[in-house]
Amino acid sequence: MSQENNVIPIPDIEIVTTILNNYKQLKNSLTEIRTVLNSQELDTLKESSNQVTRLIRQVQRTRCDYLSFDVISPYLARTEQLIFISKINKPDVSSILTFVPDQSIQKLRGIEILREASSIFAQVADFDMIVESHSSVRKQFFNVYDKFQEAGGTKFEEFKAIKTVADQVKLKHATIVPCEERWWGK
Repeated sequence: MSQENNVIPIPDIEIVTTILNNYKQLKNSLTEIRTVLNSQELDTLKESSNQVTRLIRQVQRTRCDYLSFDVISPYLARTEQLIFISKINKPDVSSILTFVPDQSIQKLRGIEILREASSIFAQVADFDMIVESHSSVRKQFFNVYDKFQEAGGTKFEEFKAIKTVADQVKLKHATIVPCEERWWGK
């Protein structure tokens, strides 16, 4: 089966934004509940406080998992798939018209596929999203970043934003806390 016919599905970024905003509202509500519970007598509300704490941990974990494995990772996988497909067409962005017409058309196709990869990659090249993801997804981000550069992705406009995020994440790498803690602590 051809890679082009086996498209990796990615969620619509507007839906992702809505879901992440809902997580933010849930975080605010739970923080408020925790504040109210902490102001009460601990003996009578200890179990309620423990339940809220467990719920907070669950929200932190599910948000991190959602962001990592339902959003960022599929976008990166789709980007990597497109990079692979573009390499089959052997695009050389700087020397597109140096070959016979049939080969030039194939190269143009490869460049268009790489351009699509660039657009998809840029949608998840967001500093907060990357550092709030699991470490395995951050590794995936840098793996795709390297492959994107090797394939010639540096020629596209989106690369500047992607590179900026990659550089920022590299600088902060030593201070990145687990994704569950980072998001909740903001």
